[in-house]
Amino acid sequence: MSALICWKKILSLKSLTKLSRKEASGYYVLVPEIGDDLPEKYPLLKEETMLPEFNEITIEKCIAAIAKQTLDFEKGIKQIDKELEGLKNVNVFTDIFNKIEALEGPLKLTWGISKTLYYGHETLIPNSCYASINKRAQASLVNKYLSKNIFNALKQAERDTRNLTNLQRQMLKKYILECELAGTGLNENLQKALSNYLRLIDLKKEKYNSNVQFATYTFKHKINDPSVMQEFPVDFLKTVAIDPLEYEVGPWVITLHPKILETFLAYCPNSLLRWNVWQANNLRCSAFGDQNVQNHKLIYDILNNKNLLAQSLGFKNYIEMSMPTKMVGNIKNLKNFLDSSLAAAFPHQEREIAELQDFACKEGFKGKLEQWDIPYWMRKQKLALYNYNEETLTKYFPLTRVIINTFRLIRELFNVEIIERQKVQGWNNNVHFFDVFDPEISMSKPVGSFYLDPLIPDDEDALYRNMNSVLLINNRSDICGLKPLSSLILTLKYPNSPEDNIYMSFDDVRQFIANMGILLQQLLTKVEHIDLAGLSFVEWDAVNVTKHVMENWAYDPQFLKRITYNPETNGPLDDATIQKIIDSRYHMPGYHLCQELYLSSLDIELYSNDLKSWENIVNQMWQKHFVVPHFKKDSYVCSWTKLFIEQNGSSYYCDLWSKMIAADVYSAFEECRDDPKMEQMTYKRFKDTYFSLGGSVSAQEVFRRFRGRDPNYDVFYKSMKLK
Repeated sequence: MSALICWKKILSLKSLTKLSRKEASGYYVLVPEIGDDLPEKYPLLKEETMLPEFNEITIEKCIAAIAKQTLDFEKGIKQIDKELEGLKNVNVFTDIFNKIEALEGPLKLTWGISKTLYYGHETLIPNSCYASINKRAQASLVNKYLSKNIFNALKQAERDTRNLTNLQRQMLKKYILECELAGTGLNENLQKALSNYLRLIDLKKEKYNSNVQFATYTFKHKINDPSVMQEFPVDFLKTVAIDPLEYEVGPWVITLHPKILETFLAYCPNSLLRWNVWQANNLRCSAFGDQNVQNHKLIYDILNNKNLLAQSLGFKNYIEMSMPTKMVGNIKNLKNFLDSSLAAAFPHQEREIAELQDFACKEGFKGKLEQWDIPYWMRKQKLALYNYNEETLTKYFPLTRVIINTFRLIRELFNVEIIERQKVQGWNNNVHFFDVFDPEISMSKPVGSFYLDPLIPDDEDALYRNMNSVLLINNRSDICGLKPLSSLILTLKYPNSPEDNIYMSFDDVRQFIANMGILLQQLLTKVEHIDLAGLSFVEWDAVNVTKHVMENWAYDPQFLKRITYNPETNGPLDDATIQKIIDSRYHMPGYHLCQELYLSSLDIELYSNDLKSWENIVNQMWQKHFVVPHFKKDSYVCSWTKLFIEQNGSSYYCDLWSKMIAADVYSAFEECRDDPKMEQMTYKRFKDTYFSLGGSVSAQEVFRRFRGRDPNYDVFYKSMKLK
């Protein structure tokens, strides 16, 4: 559905403790004329290394490069379209795909560099500048799916694919699907209708998002009583204190920023204060608030126009339109997965909430637990059961120890070497550069490379920075002579002294290891075409499989011994503490799964119904999924930006499906733990499928090649201790 969306060496122990600080400054952006003094093909790369010259890259250069390259791309597509007129015996690969890729590679590279600078340090590429770059690149790239001559040539080639390789068939499938979802095969009237629906959807989404942003950042709740804030982490107190130097005495201001909200609900001991902040968040942009920023009617407009858009393309509704880009295949399979998962999770939720209620009452809570009480008492119960405290655990995970042993794990499991290359420019002096080698191919030439930026800039706060982002700078493209290049951006804070170690929280560790899965899938790809390499054309509900597979090692006891260090014993964490970390993973799994199932089912029902009352659907879905009482004024969907803005709708379930597939994949490793030879073969098979094939093979086929069968939901439930 990307066309539719567009429409609209080994690591030195000391190197990571040498810190550099740099003051940020503001910018006035003077946009240069298009093409001013820009090299022809890769304007942001150093010719000798074919890597970005970050110390030479400016906002102006990024904007100018995107402006020129998008125009070049659009002109190139028009030229290809013209050349196809009257041309017989079209070779869609030499005449179309290869030419498009030669145009696309440089543009995507500049876009990827700009994205990395934006996420790595927003003061280098401010939000408004990146937004324009992002929008321009997306709008330009969709043109390859809007040419009728290209589409007709592809449909002609589809009639006889006997002489095509599997990869070539997949490329053909991708392009035809994207063209069809962009409406290229429609008649003029339907194309006009499609364009109108897209225009209306964009307008309504823009208004919806604007309302949410206004409501989010206008709410402020001031707390003057220090007793309320005694349980909170120090970093949080410093963030919300009016004067960070007076963070222990306050006052403090609570906002509805997601990370502020989440932490406040988990640590605030006062139920009334929790309710006030929770309901302010839930009622944002609802019919119960400011009339100028209400979204309850916009929901109908967005959903109905999306369904009309889908119908103009020949689908029953929007969720049916999304199925060709999903591994699950169809709505029936999806609902079967969700219902089966609910049947496994709901009885556990009932027991978990009853036990949580008993725990809270024993701790002095009076009354029945409500939604705004769950996060606080869940954290307290987790602490009581497992002595699990993120702040306490942080001092046991030194950054360098975690990184070195993660790279060691990857070498042992998959025969992949990650080696730091010195003297490579980054966007700041704390950025490190690594080459990735596959010894089966070469130990002199890397198959790919990545940047690692572990620390947030001095002028940013971890609570407001995107968490542990993996960003593709450029995908593999043999036609363009480009090897895959990515960046991994963490959110660790500078230590108090440059001589101090940098530490990670366990959640940081978990996310880092998980994101290595995504990184390796991008860099180890054996697919040579930009449109199928890495994660390109991987089904939406399968893109996080490698991420969730790798995440399991964060809970492996032997690996935890490797990456932890207890300064009091000069050794790793003791077995008892490690086991508590592992056990804490299974705290209230039924409730957590029901939360995800509720949101997934709600997403589907909103799109698959003739929507007359979203309020009724919300109530029905809540009663089906929870034992906790439903808030009568529940208006969460009025500010549900993940569904209405960030995603394309009917896709909330995707990460849950990826977790299910990943659990089944990881169980293959567990099954052969006592057979070293079989274990080695299994890891190699994983490398040769999930890390190598990209989108050149369907996600269903990739799973079958690895597992030898179709997915088994029960493996997922067992992995969560639900069966």
